[in-house]
Amino acid sequence: METAEYWIKRREAEKRNFFEGVKQQEAVIAGKRGKVPIFYYDARAVMMVLPASASKLREVLPDVYEPATLVPGVGLVAISAFNYRNTDIEPYNELAVAIILKQPHAGSVLRQLRRRAFHVYIHYLPVDTEIALRGGVDYYNYPKFIAKFEWVDKNGEVACKLSENGRHILTVSGKKINATMSQILRFYTYLYMDKQPQWTEFRVNAERYATSWMPGRAKLELGEHPVSRELKRLLISTRPLMYMYLPKMQAILYGPMVLSPHLMLELLRSVPKEELRALVKEE
Repeated sequence: METAEYWIKRREAEKRNFFEGVKQQEAVIAGKRGKVPIFYYDARAVMMVLPASASKLREVLPDVYEPATLVPGVGLVAISAFNYRNTDIEPYNELAVAIILKQPHAGSVLRQLRRRAFHVYIHYLPVDTEIALRGGVDYYNYPKFIAKFEWVDKNGEVACKLSENGRHILTVSGKKINATMSQILRFYTYLYMDKQPQWTEFRVNAERYATSWMPGRAKLELGEHPVSRELKRLLISTRPLMYMYLPKMQAILYGPMVLSPHLMLELLRSVPKEELRALVKEE
């Protein structure tokens, strides 16, 4: 059995060599050159976890998934806003509305938190560029749509306002708390396609981050968009139970771990012809 010292050394090695050893493949996404897995070289994020009705979460989840519960009847929704400043598919913004899942091998919510390895079902994933939209929908089946992002930094706070066609969806905001920790975080993101569970790993090198359990450090404001109204129905409170501030991070979005025939075809189509010929010769 691995000791605590083993895991500390392993995490330190991962942080030092975050991108090293991960082989990428050239791909054409929305008519532009990109790479898979996608590397995010410089980014920031604000994340919050909120209490939700477990029974209502079951209504929106595919039957193969079960929401994790903090206490009986209380599930958890994570809302995370990302500002990707340098990536393999150009800079863009993204916001994830995710349901934390119960996974037999992952353990309880508290165990997921201790291990910094979270299993989440992606319910909504708006972005603000065409390449991020097409890449997410065509190659991963993520529930993406185009939206407008407004980031505001002032008075020791950071906020991200999300809207679509002039309709306010939500605003997440939090204090710029003292981010002195660093850690590898793993987000196993789950989807459902062709009556088949699908998942991929989003691995984060949190170069600087902080976590707060104190009320008042972060807040969520909801608008009158259909997504907002659904969140009002699902959430027990808009007051976050936990808040994470990541002013500096890197990340890797790995390819889908389960490929439907449709996704396999899209991935093959995305490989530039000269790259595909080279791969065939190698084989």
